[in-house]
Amino acid sequence: DLLSIASSCSGNVLFTRLHVPCCALRCCAVLLHANSCCTVLCRAVQYMHMAEADILEQQTSATAQRTWGRGVIHPLDRRYRVWWYVTVLAAAITGWLIPFRLAYLSVRYDNTHVQGAASLEVALSCVFGLDIIISFFVGFYDSHGLLVMQNLPVAANYARNRLLIDVLTTVPFDAIVLAALRLPEGPGSRYVALVGLLKLGRMYRVGVMFRNVSYNLNLGLLSLTLLRNFTLCLYLLHWAACGFWYIALQEGQHDLTWVAQEAAIIEGKSTAEVYIFSFYWAIVTFATLGYGDITPSTTPEIVYTIVYVAINVVVWAYVLGTITLLVTKQDEETGQYRQRMSALNTYCTANNLSADLKHTMAGLLRLHMSLSNEALGDEQVLAVYPTTIRRKILRQLYYTQLKECYLFAKCGVKFLDALMLGARVELFLPKVWGASCTPAVDAAARYGVHMQVHCMDDVQGLL
Repeated sequence: DLLSIASSCSGNVLFTRLHVPCCALRCCAVLLHANSCCTVLCRAVQYMHMAEADILEQQTSATAQRTWGRGVIHPLDRRYRVWWYVTVLAAAITGWLIPFRLAYLSVRYDNTHVQGAASLEVALSCVFGLDIIISFFVGFYDSHGLLVMQNLPVAANYARNRLLIDVLTTVPFDAIVLAALRLPEGPGSRYVALVGLLKLGRMYRVGVMFRNVSYNLNLGLLSLTLLRNFTLCLYLLHWAACGFWYIALQEGQHDLTWVAQEAAIIEGKSTAEVYIFSFYWAIVTFATLGYGDITPSTTPEIVYTIVYVAINVVVWAYVLGTITLLVTKQDEETGQYRQRMSALNTYCTANNLSADLKHTMAGLLRLHMSLSNEALGDEQVLAVYPTTIRRKILRQLYYTQLKECYLFAKCGVKFLDALMLGARVELFLPKVWGASCTPAVDAAARYGVHMQVHCMDDVQGLL
């Protein structure tokens, strides 16, 4: 009969939920004095709660026994992570070099005046070519969170997801076309060199890097957000400055271009000084200051400026939105606390509550707000973990307190494990219940914790 009662409860009413009718608690107290019945009941509860956990452990063990493929690299291997950050640095350099060379330097790789930039670009392409080969041997986590380390699935996953974009951004299509057509330096060769902008696709690694670093708790979220937004704005300004000069260069710098309008200032300047002048126009336009000293005059310049300003609107909205969200989050939490405390004061005044009770309620409110802000509750922290892990953690936290309670003194470890898995823990100020509870409850109050039940008076009677 006892076993049938436990089975009919489906593990949700009698022992795994402590919000139960008083008669069930009395039944529990009687059962605890019958050792044989308690043993049978404990096994029933144990099987109901641990079946899923045992299956999960078996699956995990089977996964751990899988052999790695030949030459496959673990995605979290330290040496591979170092290499991956090298590719991130190479992608960041590519994002600056390619537009600058297109606008301010020769686009032909055989030009002796740009051998340094051309050699650097070739070296970057070699880095990403080697990364393509390595990526065919880097394991991955599948949609179920399981590590895949077999050669064929690893290679197929890379070929399906990243191979195409890596090939398009690594192969120097611009150099191949220029060498095949043998175009001289001029507007035609610079138009063909626009194909080289495909290499900017390598910068997706920079975005992945910022996304991964955002999970590092050693870095402040506000500082990381500021650095990410600054990087975004810096690259946007750099690309805009190169674009302004490229358009004027393609139009031959005739009298209507912005370069011709500022010829008295720009003429005879070095490449670095010309770049600074272009960067100044880009940042003034980005900030929407509109001094009027430099204005677009030709149709390509006007179209380019329209597109640039439209992009600026989106970037400004993103930057201001992310920063505002982080700055106001703490103010929102403080405002919520002040609002609830003000409501408590109004309630106590309206209902003529005593000063001691008001002080106790205020302390409990502060405790609740601090725990909710820091997410220290068992439910919030342990909800994502499997039953086996939760059982070990709860046993370490509350097993001693439960064994000191008379109601559970003779219970076994497995029964208390099942009980703690379904119980809901509440924290309160020490000795708050000491004036109205029995010595056993006072002992629990010393820990500042109790397991909430349906009727406190009935529990005191049982204790």
